[in-house]
Amino acid sequence: MILDVMFMGLPVKKRYMYPKTYIAGSHSQRRDKTRDSGKKKPMFPKNLRCEYLANPLGLDVLSPRLSWLLDPGDDDPNGLCQVAYQIIVASSPEKFNAAHADLWDSEKIESPETTQIVYGGKSLESRAWCFWKVKVWSNRGGESSFQECETAFWHVGLLSTEDWNATWIGAPSGEPRAIQVTDTTRPAPVEIIASDPSPLLRKQFYLPEKPSRAILYVTALGEYETRLNGERIGDHLLAPEWTDFGNRVQYQAYDVTAGLREGENVLSAMLADGWYMGLLGPGDKVRQRYYGSNRRLLAKLVVEMKDGSIIEVASDGSWKVFENGPVQSADHLMGETYDARLEQPGWDTLCFDDSGWSLAIVDTSVEVNLVAQKNEPVRVFDTLKPIAITEPTPGTYVFDLGQNMVGWCEIRLGGDDVQAGSVITLRHGEMLDLDGNLYVDNLRLAMVSPAFHVPWLPLR
Repeated sequence: MILDVMFMGLPVKKRYMYPKTYIAGSHSQRRDKTRDSGKKKPMFPKNLRCEYLANPLGLDVLSPRLSWLLDPGDDDPNGLCQVAYQIIVASSPEKFNAAHADLWDSEKIESPETTQIVYGGKSLESRAWCFWKVKVWSNRGGESSFQECETAFWHVGLLSTEDWNATWIGAPSGEPRAIQVTDTTRPAPVEIIASDPSPLLRKQFYLPEKPSRAILYVTALGEYETRLNGERIGDHLLAPEWTDFGNRVQYQAYDVTAGLREGENVLSAMLADGWYMGLLGPGDKVRQRYYGSNRRLLAKLVVEMKDGSIIEVASDGSWKVFENGPVQSADHLMGETYDARLEQPGWDTLCFDDSGWSLAIVDTSVEVNLVAQKNEPVRVFDTLKPIAITEPTPGTYVFDLGQNMVGWCEIRLGGDDVQAGSVITLRHGEMLDLDGNLYVDNLRLAMVSPAFHVPWLPLR
């Protein structure tokens, strides 16, 4: 990937600012437990997975498949294999009782299988918790123990529309704005619909005490990012991810227990076009707003108190919305325009005064099939720094990141170089032309040009 940065309205100095690039993708790793060197350890199960995920939240599979890997322990791994297993599943860690549990006890099953073992216990309902362990026997007479096995879990999501008890909300719909863009493969400009500013939503609520557990279930038509008391929730990116939205929309579940406090709290979200409304790629025709034309949020926070009572905070008409946030446009192909002069400092915290915001609209026309996310989420798994920097023309810097990838750039500016009202434009490409400038003709109509408008305050 090649990054071209142009500084418009800034004095040119021989001082480079190194952007960090975050690579987004699906990645899952787990460290092995440290072996106990004090005694000989038999073969044991590790890396327990449910539906191929580590401790998944919000599953909608009622008979999920369980799997694990085998560690030889202190035994010779050559020729070593599993000959039997036993699985126990309980509704809480406290309900594991020696070799028994209240949801399922498979008893000893003679089998070498370690994958796709279907849960065969009691029927599960929405929001059920299932904690499980595995015991294995080896062909050399070794036998692991439940006590030394790691405890894994899966959590059942919201299995029906009635379980949500929430409404789709968002900002009022505006008139579409047509703009002309250049497609390098066509003789004339192409007309597309401009992306609208990303709306900000927030809801303040009260808790009588710090809860024992809290799970947020959330999705969007478009893309969303949620925050709780000023902190970002989870590490998912581009959620709810791309599906055929006409057939199904994925929802995600997050454990937000640690972020809640006794007293007042605030839950907030930002929406963007995503694959639901944005451009879907170059082709013979422009494919935009293919699935719909309105960004919407659906959320339900389920808070369990220490006495077992439940408090729910759901998306409804009492939420507040601000329509003209700093993200003025955001599209996977066209890039993002961020105007820092329009920031709402502290908009996701309790200290913010939202009296000037409007009430969110409730959209009762939305009818979609909600399903739990079954894949590893898109998330950051690496950070790159440039391997080379050039200045082919005064004021334009080219950062070579050494590889093609998917992600975004972080650049830190400050000092006398940053003037109020300046515009910093970042362009992305895959190669350079013969003069060392960014080559973008192969990108067709995709502008891939995030622009940042400098506020009166220094950029942090």
